[in-house]
Amino acid sequence: MNFDPTTLLLTSLCGYAAGATAGLLFVRHQRLTNLFSFGAAALAGIFGTASAIMFLAVPGAESAPVVELLASSIPGMHLEVQLDPLGAFFLLIVSLLGFTLSVYSIGYARGFFGR
Repeated sequence: MNFDPTTLLLTSLCGYAAGATAGLLFVRHQRLTNLFSFGAAALAGIFGTASAIMFLAVPGAESAPVVELLASSIPGMHLEVQLDPLGAFFLLIVSLLGFTLSVYSIGYARGFFGR
């Protein structure tokens, strides 16, 4: 598998989407929802952090390739992702916060089971 920053960023985005989907699928099973949703978000935070660190570690990196996430039937409208140094810095901050909050929330949400 190719571990470049763009691939890790896309894996991170898929992890967040999988966590949100798991929360909807297991809505009747609180323990499974808690484990899968926050676990997927924690893994996505790890991948996002790795992506930002790998991008920022390359000296003189201006930007990564553009990746189109969603094609649109409307001309000129596309959902694209591209890392640049400022975006990688904010990705690092958000991913670190997302990881720590997800790990903390696994235990915190247990207090609300059955309510």
